[in-house]
Amino acid sequence: MSMKKLIITVKNVPSFRQLCQEDQIQLLKNSAIEIKWIINLRFFDESRKSCLLPNPNLEERNSFIVFDNDYLQQTYGNEIIGRLKNFFNSFRYDWRNDDSILNLLSMMILFYPERSNLINRHYIQQQFQTFSHLLRKYLQVKYSSICEGRSIYLKLLTGIQEIRYLNEQCLEFILKMDMKFVGPLTMELYELKLKKKKLLNS
Repeated sequence: MSMKKLIITVKNVPSFRQLCQEDQIQLLKNSAIEIKWIINLRFFDESRKSCLLPNPNLEERNSFIVFDNDYLQQTYGNEIIGRLKNFFNSFRYDWRNDDSILNLLSMMILFYPERSNLINRHYIQQQFQTFSHLLRKYLQVKYSSICEGRSIYLKLLTGIQEIRYLNEQCLEFILKMDMKFVGPLTMELYELKLKKKKLLNS
């Protein structure tokens, strides 16, 4: 799913549409790239230890982009790539191929109530708790065990925390790049012009 399609999908979530425009913008800007991490879990290939991402430039349905390990390590560094691989490996096959789990995690990321500059934080907190509750209940039913369901739920929450860390590291890396190589949507979501200006003035 492209970032543009992701944003369109999020805007059609009923509880998201109930928010004022200011909160919608804040939640989208802060969660869209994190949700993309969740979406990309579906394309993780254990045999290659890499993501096989559908190629948006080709019409063939079975065409994929494969990222070379050497290229990734040279670009992002061993520490980030190591943590990235650990992140993908930490999601079991049955988790990352379960649409209900990934969709509920995505909604929890979207409605994370600790984002800055939120107006209706209480409503957003309620939505986060609702999707959190649905995920816990779903896991208990799926695995026929309250204990196992709770254990998996806590592991998934750890995964969300790791996504936030990886997202921050990617932002730091992007800020070091020449902005002409960064797409306009990424520029807007990360507020790169403003952050780059602050970085240069610091």
